[in-house]
Amino acid sequence: MLLTACASVRVGPEIVGSNNLGYDSPYGGGKVTVDKSFGGSVVHSELAAYSSNKHGLSGGYGVRSAILAGRSFGRVDILAGGAYFYQCQDEWQKGRLAPRLLVAFNDENDRYSAYADLQRDSQTRFAVGLEQLICNKVCLLLGEEFVSLKSGDDGTRVSISVLFPIRRDD
Repeated sequence: MLLTACASVRVGPEIVGSNNLGYDSPYGGGKVTVDKSFGGSVVHSELAAYSSNKHGLSGGYGVRSAILAGRSFGRVDILAGGAYFYQCQDEWQKGRLAPRLLVAFNDENDRYSAYADLQRDSQTRFAVGLEQLICNKVCLLLGEEFVSLKSGDDGTRVSISVLFPIRRDD
């Protein structure tokens, strides 16, 4: 039912590199995004899965998801919602939920966005990103997350996605 009501659904590969977060880099996976605009309301959801290992460990994977809703004010979108992160290794697993706030500026073919995840238990994430539409269809996503860990260390996570439309209602 969700897919029949969507304005756009995109799917494709994602490559991720991280620095000072303890992961072997680069690693890859896949990503799906679903976006819908109606009236002045905006809804965004995403799901990504990766093969990712902490240094010295094997058999690792991660899953990230988010769902956000908000309003569009001309070219500016303001959305709020939640994000879930899950990481599993052979030796351990962890998951956490965080509130997310996203602000985006929409140009003719580009979308510049910034979001913040507030995880009071162990880390705070702030990210900036660029979505570039190619031929008004294929979406190139570039993102960089700045992660501040409770231990006082800081790290970054850079991702590149190429998402292809599988449904688009204009």
